[in-house]
Amino acid sequence: MDPVVVEKKNGIVRCLVQMGIPQFFYLAGITVSYYNCENKGFLSFLFGKIKTLLIPFILLLPLILMPRLYFAQDYEEFSRPDGEHVEWNYITFFWKSLPGLVLKMSWLWFLLALFLDCLVVYPIVYWTQRRHAKKPLEGIDA
Repeated sequence: MDPVVVEKKNGIVRCLVQMGIPQFFYLAGITVSYYNCENKGFLSFLFGKIKTLLIPFILLLPLILMPRLYFAQDYEEFSRPDGEHVEWNYITFFWKSLPGLVLKMSWLWFLLALFLDCLVVYPIVYWTQRRHAKKPLEGIDA
């Protein structure tokens, strides 16, 4: 592969990692803080996150990631189903790559990570909203 192309690709990835991804998580954390935990509840929050993060993640794996991996086989060894040989039949490639797809999810990792982060942060947001409203400590705060 042309060294100039590799250098540009590495520069784009470096830029995303150093600037884009931290800003994304910062903004996502701010938006979670505006959710009214006490009035809407956890199940409403969970179903909203499933609808906006988990379902797109599941749909994008076969619709976007698999074709991307298929076309990248020539120059990226990790995208090949067995790590060595290029598979030219897309259907065979799809079924061979499916078991190890989680390890090759590339840039889609942030949807799954954000979903898990939101579930972990929800109790903290709920607790801080109750403290901000100056509500007395109750069993729910434990």
